[in-house]
Amino acid sequence: MIDLLRTIKGSQVYGTTVPNSDTDYFGLYKYPVDTYLGMNHDRQIDISADDVSMEIGRYCQLLLKGSPVQIETLFTPEKYFLFKDKSLDILFDNKNMFLTKKLKNSYTGFIHSQLSKAKNITKRLDWEQNEVERKDVLDFCTVLGANGKTKRFKEFFGNSYNSYIEFKDFMNDKSKIPTITHITHQHLGLAKADAMDTYTMYWLKEGGGGIVDDNSNDVQLRSIPKDAPFMCYLHVNLNAYSQHCKKYKDYTSWLANRNPERYQAIKDTGSIVDLKFFYHTIRLLNTTVEIFADNELVVDRRDRDANYLLNIRNGKISLEELNEKAEKGLLLIEELYQKSTLPEEVDYNLVDELCKKLRK
Repeated sequence: MIDLLRTIKGSQVYGTTVPNSDTDYFGLYKYPVDTYLGMNHDRQIDISADDVSMEIGRYCQLLLKGSPVQIETLFTPEKYFLFKDKSLDILFDNKNMFLTKKLKNSYTGFIHSQLSKAKNITKRLDWEQNEVERKDVLDFCTVLGANGKTKRFKEFFGNSYNSYIEFKDFMNDKSKIPTITHITHQHLGLAKADAMDTYTMYWLKEGGGGIVDDNSNDVQLRSIPKDAPFMCYLHVNLNAYSQHCKKYKDYTSWLANRNPERYQAIKDTGSIVDLKFFYHTIRLLNTTVEIFADNELVVDRRDRDANYLLNIRNGKISLEELNEKAEKGLLLIEELYQKSTLPEEVDYNLVDELCKKLRK
């Protein structure tokens, strides 16, 4: 593998670092020609989330597609390059050919993606406030007294209950069950019923029952004695339980990997958004406007909007103002795009020849 480029990218280049900012890196490389003839070459190497290197051919393909992340590497000021092979001059000297109308869709797509991520924090906060505790399968069980067994149901429960009772409510309020005052899990046994996810529940007077094991993700069946009285039906909503488990796993993963300082900024400002993603939204909007208004792409934002972007990151801009800027910015991009004199797209054959030269 032959290194071609290693550069700093991200907030260090934009001029929008905060005290806890990491330094992001990007690299380009190629292989000896013989390696390309075989199958053993990587198109991308992810050293970490903040350090990625890419094979030059894949990089050129992404430039053709108008990838904002890759395009911005071409327009990064050279003072941020830690190393740049002279063979890349032919690419960087012709960087303006990648400024085309095709960037409109790739940049606005990226903007909408950042907006979605910014607002997705609401779901996480809802969990933190309302559903932080892991539920078990019994939280998704319902005691049913209908289906032709209402009379037997009333014999056990009297008239105190409706036909549908949450299982844990049933277990926690034994005072309303006049005929059984000492019922525990060990006095319950389940057998399969005809309906999906529905079971017949029996009273095992001598114990030896139990409808779940420790850490169980489903109810368990028992061998029911012939003289065991039928109590009711039990419905288990396994689909809802499965969705809960997935949401909880997603939540705990986010909790373990979130940036504490960034999250605290959200709480302090009362904004139900992820401020870092919103700052990227406005940066991308402003960059796209400049592409179609001025036919230029400016990555270093220090002389442009860096201070405003920092105010976003620090929670000093209202959510209403940010939403308004995003809405108006997208409309302006569409207007400027219609008037733009940029070419429709990059010449594929030109980039193909360029890639061949870079790989040699």
